Amino acid sequence: MDFEGSGSYACVVSTQTPIYTKPSNEHELTVIQTQRDPPQVLTSKPVYQVGETLEANCTTSPSRPIAHITWLVNGKSVSRAHSYRCFQVSVCSAI
Repeated sequence: MDFEGSGSYACVVSTQTPIYTKPSNEHELTVIQTQRDPPQVLTSKPVYQVGETLEANCTTSPSRPIAHITWLVNGKSVSRAHSYRCFQVSVCSAI
């Protein structure tokens, strides 16, 4: 099954004698792809000085629906005002 398989499915039952046709109810089907690998975090360098800007990248494996990335520092969410997103061949997010 591939992503194009997502959609509304129905069937119709018919016979020749007596003429009879009965459509089914429609059923919605969604094809998903779970992430195969855990996300990877990379930084531009291993040590930063006070006042420097941290450059980090979080890369996820392909998924559908698309993964949402939330940055955490010491277990606390990073405010969106302190982060930005970029999209390339793979999805990335930086803080």
